[in-house]
Amino acid sequence: MRTARERKVTAIFLEPLVSPKLAETLAREVGVRLLTLDPIEGVTRKEAAEGIGYLELMARNLQSLREGLGCR
Repeated sequence: MRTARERKVTAIFLEPLVSPKLAETLAREVGVRLLTLDPIEGVTRKEAAEGIGYLELMARNLQSLREGLGCR
């Protein structure tokens, strides 16, 4: 936790295909946001049926990265 604070970590990123328990604990302990980075393997059947694919997931990932890293 000390290293995260010293390095001014602002977010913990996680993949939806992995158990979120560790990431949730880290984010809570450090006091930062928890944001998702979604691999293409994470597209659910429902999302695929709605037309959500690689480009949409990467756009979401870009938004998470911008938010978590303080970019524009």
